Amino acid sequence: MKNSMKKTIIIFALTAFAAAALLVSGCAAKQPIVERQLAEEAFANAIAAKKCAWAKYQTAEQKLNMAHDYDMRKEYEKARDFYVVAKRLSDDAYFAAKENKDCMDELEVKNSESGENRGEYQNADEALSVLPKNDPKREEYELKRIHFDFDSSEIALDQQEILKKHAEWLSNFPAYKVRLEGHADERGTGEYNLSLGELRCFAVRKFLINLGVGEDRFDMMSYGDEMPLVEGHDENAWRSNRRVEFTKIAP
Repeated sequence: MKNSMKKTIIIFALTAFAAAALLVSGCAAKQPIVERQLAEEAFANAIAAKKCAWAKYQTAEQKLNMAHDYDMRKEYEKARDFYVVAKRLSDDAYFAAKENKDCMDELEVKNSESGENRGEYQNADEALSVLPKNDPKREEYELKRIHFDFDSSEIALDQQEILKKHAEWLSNFPAYKVRLEGHADERGTGEYNLSLGELRCFAVRKFLINLGVGEDRFDMMSYGDEMPLVEGHDENAWRSNRRVEFTKIAP
């Protein structure tokens, strides 16, 4: 009887330990989605620091790139830490740039001259920061997402037309890289959807390379079904969520 009870206690303890281990590993495996978004928004907001606080801007960029590298290798805890650091450094760079009044004044004059006199921009972020939100010319500097059929990584004909414009964009702005971000709808397992998102990224990359874009112009990341564009459980939501997003990586 004592031996039986002892075995029961040991089994219970091992089961509890295994459950705890699974819980910890599950938490550790979570992608730092919110931290990544905050870091990228802060870095994009600090674009003026590239000229007006270059050293701080470069440091923020290095940390953000390291975070992306860890993210792609699925070392999510390290990625999370570096995203947090990149956001703080980007904020520091932004405020440092704002304090450099002479540089900011010069930058604003150049932006104004670019928009009024040349009618075109050498930097896509510069254009989007100057052009009004309702200006149709903004489309020349933006990268639209593309969508996929259910359980497919094949690029439909209408989506191919969008990618052809993206190839032109990459040709017009050779200093930029682009991160391809693959997504799936909620159906299927998490592991399967991550693989499907990755396949969609590879399909887009291959298509653009065949149009003459260099292989070194791309980073890739799959999010599976973890970042839906539209909340819902019907075909309209699923259709919107089966996609590849394009994030510009500034030079």
